[in-house]
Amino acid sequence: MRPRNILQAGFPTLFDFGNPRTGLSVKTIMQHIKHENFVSSGKEDPEDEEKCVICQEEYEDGEEIGKLDLCVHKFHVPCITQWLMNKNACPICQRTALTMNNVENEAGAS
Repeated sequence: MRPRNILQAGFPTLFDFGNPRTGLSVKTIMQHIKHENFVSSGKEDPEDEEKCVICQEEYEDGEEIGKLDLCVHKFHVPCITQWLMNKNACPICQRTALTMNNVENEAGAS
């Protein structure tokens, strides 16, 4: 007996689009994210110390952090790199992390 439709034929993955990936390449991220070294505010209360919202770990003095252009939120470089590889949006405010205009303008200036 022949299957009546393609789903019965065993091809359900043809229609499983999932969530489209909207991320960036590691090369693009590393070229365009702003890097800076973290300097502690010197506050004694651990609740007041800044931390990466992705991994929830506090920043340490001298640690390299990455800052997004449009919203200036800060993250551990490995954390935000991994995030932006999956979704080109700030994990805090959801603004576009890196626009194609930024990439084209910086590429043209090279």
